[in-house]
Amino acid sequence: MLNSFRKALVILLCVVLFGGVIGCAPEEEEVVADEVLEKVNIVFWAAPDAAQFALWGRLGEDFNEAQDKIYVEVGQMPEMPSSEAGILNALILDAAPTLSENISRGFAAQLAGDAAIINLAEHEKFRDLVAMRNMAKTIKGWEFAGGHQYVLPLYSNSMLNIWRIDILEELGFDEIPATYEEIYQVARVLAERDDLETEFVYATNFLSPNWWDRWFDFLKYYNHASQGAPFIVGGELVANDQAAIEVLTHFYTLSTIEAGLVMGAIDPVQTGLALTSGFGPWGIGPLQEEFPELVFGEHWDFALPPAPREGMEPKTFADTKGISIYAHASEEEIDAAFTFIYWVFAEGCGDLRWMETTKMPPARDDAGTKEEFVGFFEQNPALKRYAAAIPYGIPAMAHPRMVDIQIAMGDYGQIPMMMGELSPEEAWEAMKLAIEEILEEER
Repeated sequence: MLNSFRKALVILLCVVLFGGVIGCAPEEEEVVADEVLEKVNIVFWAAPDAAQFALWGRLGEDFNEAQDKIYVEVGQMPEMPSSEAGILNALILDAAPTLSENISRGFAAQLAGDAAIINLAEHEKFRDLVAMRNMAKTIKGWEFAGGHQYVLPLYSNSMLNIWRIDILEELGFDEIPATYEEIYQVARVLAERDDLETEFVYATNFLSPNWWDRWFDFLKYYNHASQGAPFIVGGELVANDQAAIEVLTHFYTLSTIEAGLVMGAIDPVQTGLALTSGFGPWGIGPLQEEFPELVFGEHWDFALPPAPREGMEPKTFADTKGISIYAHASEEEIDAAFTFIYWVFAEGCGDLRWMETTKMPPARDDAGTKEEFVGFFEQNPALKRYAAAIPYGIPAMAHPRMVDIQIAMGDYGQIPMMMGELSPEEAWEAMKLAIEEILEEER
């Protein structure tokens, strides 16, 4: 077990990293030692973020005060060199927590492949948790081969595009374009105007070699074009050829008609250089602080990425992470972990407290309509667009070589195509060949 973990890890580094993380039991145990011995003790690790750590600390304290059968100790996972490396180090040192947040679907595939986390769906409380939190639609996108569920989604940032609706209106368009053809219509009108500083319809860094950028360009559009068809299942490439070629053709067309800004730019939509670009909810606060003259609903708004044709069900990529329970935990500890999670969302107002702390929508189907959230969204109306899009978000692919796969997608397909070296069809074939080679190495 965990052989793959050892390839990139240095034990000496582990010791340094964890020296200040894995602490002793709380002082309360010294006062009520006999009582604590009867409790089930579990450890929860929060993400390496001060606000999230503080939130989970408060939730842990409230839970411990609410009952006397379980004691939750809240710690914070190491940030350097990465939270993923911190988890892997802890597993090697037998110092991993009982459960933690900050687990992506791609990382979960790696952990599950080494039997380091449990299949949550096998636990009797999992279905009750999904129903109570109203996650029936959202959880489907997290399913692994065989119907396994290794992560309980915590938050879901279903990626949207930001649009300068004021400039669209000036061009004569009252609605945000919803299809590729409507995008081209806007491009044709924009090309005829020389009195605007806006030069491009769409801005994104198509040429970026960063593996994570494939989430926010190709895969975001592929999810919509394919109607959510999986990309890789059980180590097999099952992507929809037509959808992939349609997406690449769209990117290629934007470039050839000079409607797409393919290099990176700082705040291209906010400054009016482009009409639209991908956008995450974490950017709302900075946008409102740095561009106070731009008003939500008057100058800018959000929409799902356009589709190849009319009448297609909305889909997009979801930047999302969740909670996993580690396989070293005993049955008693696993039961306690589920009890804690259930309490957080059923009685601890966890989802509302999460949004108030992070400004990221919780992974629930009713995030945009739940009565308890009305006041929050009245104060944060732009974020409601992301909450409404949660059921349409598809999380990262479930494969341990996700990073290598997405690097290959850019290096062998998308980037050469955007540089004019390959046609969209050739780019897709090159992309598939490179991905198949990676998958073969894992078989």
